[in-house]
Amino acid sequence: LSWAKDNYKLTWDLLTELEKPANHPYFFGKVNKTDNTPKDTKSKVIKRVAQAILPKEYDLNPNTISNRVKVKVDSLFSTYKTHEKHLWCTGEGVGDQENAPPGTTTLQFYVPAQGPDENTPYEIVSDFPFFPRLHRHLCTQPNIVPIVVATPLGPCGAQTTWFQSPDD
Repeated sequence: LSWAKDNYKLTWDLLTELEKPANHPYFFGKVNKTDNTPKDTKSKVIKRVAQAILPKEYDLNPNTISNRVKVKVDSLFSTYKTHEKHLWCTGEGVGDQENAPPGTTTLQFYVPAQGPDENTPYEIVSDFPFFPRLHRHLCTQPNIVPIVVATPLGPCGAQTTWFQSPDD
């Protein structure tokens, strides 16, 4: 499979399929906390997605195509995490901490769920064009981007670093 062919058309189709309401909870989490837990297995959902984006290939060999789709989804999420971690580093300190409580660091370069804007490093979006779309769904998932990291007492006292804005 050539995921990059035709300006990544197949990859964009995959993302569109993952974002559909029936598939969304399996890859990005529930939209509302009150939603019921989905009943299908992730494997069944991967097969459904594979059949939707590659119907001819799926008919020939469903297991192989489903596996290729699963590998691509895993690769997209892994690449997203790699690029997202670059947002944690400022290179010039963590910004203005004058109004922050002692021992608290709020990162000033947080990219909200609305997605990257003109302040997002160009390299991320140019290297990984799927970043804005994945970020919209994954940035508020605590298993992807920690909300806050707290350290116990140490030589500098207790430290708390907010990776997500406390009010997001």
